[in-house]
Amino acid sequence: MRQIVWSWICLAVLPLLAGLLFRWLLRRWRRGWILTAAAAILALILFLWALTIPIPGSEGPGLWAIQAVCLALGAGAMGLVLQLKRRL
Repeated sequence: MRQIVWSWICLAVLPLLAGLLFRWLLRRWRRGWILTAAAAILALILFLWALTIPIPGSEGPGLWAIQAVCLALGAGAMGLVLQLKRRL
């Protein structure tokens, strides 16, 4: 059970927290949205790469795509929170 939890932490939670943290650290920079855009582009590229499985049975590209999506979601969520905070 511990191994499954650790796998999900490494797969989804840590990239999500990294996206949140990086976007929060760039909150004072006017072009902080570039991180979110770069993470989204990376996620799209990795997703397209995962569709063309290079080696049958290889789940590496798919796992990297999931991690990039979590990174983009974290950065996007923090960007949304920062935008809403500025408007209030």
